[in-house]
Amino acid sequence: MKPWIIATAFVAPGLALASLVAWQIYKSGPDQAPEASAPIVTQAPAPDPSVTPATDPMVVSKYHLVAIDSWGPVKIGMTREEAESALGGPENLRVPDPFEPDQECNYGYPADGPEGVAFMLIKDVIARIDIENPAVLTSLGAFIGSEDSEVLALYPGNVTTQPHKYEDGHYLIVTDPAKAGLAYVFETDGTKVTRYRAGREPEVEWVEGCS
Repeated sequence: MKPWIIATAFVAPGLALASLVAWQIYKSGPDQAPEASAPIVTQAPAPDPSVTPATDPMVVSKYHLVAIDSWGPVKIGMTREEAESALGGPENLRVPDPFEPDQECNYGYPADGPEGVAFMLIKDVIARIDIENPAVLTSLGAFIGSEDSEVLALYPGNVTTQPHKYEDGHYLIVTDPAKAGLAYVFETDGTKVTRYRAGREPEVEWVEGCS
């Protein structure tokens, strides 16, 4: 066996591989080196136009949160005309029972919903907002179905409890030191909230509404 063949057998594997590649390039010619593989590009699928995002304002807008002084664009103290403008026009505030000359209290409703939201009007001014829809939450997350203890936890130190006038429950009256003259009133059956309202004193505490 020739000495150079014996030496090649003991060459490190990496050097042997390099020698093989160099031999292929030499055999193919200097201008015919092996081509590199093209990179694989993966594209994200196009969005489905039929899927409506959960944050679409047209989906969320009907279920505004109830603050102690407002529901969406409608604020306590607005005149009827101001509330109509805030809702987009007179046609968006329904007042089914027209005011009589001696009538001071009436109710209006957002024409586009949701059901269970009503605005008490005192001499054509928004005085309170009544909620009877479990899907409409307060700004801190209380809703019809919340347990009494949950309301107390959401508004610590700001809740006064009074016995219910007609049922075996009570009223949870929530005030805000930063907003004098306003309150939430949560009616409960003794365990859970059955309805609630927000607005100015004294109207927010009127148990019979406009009756």
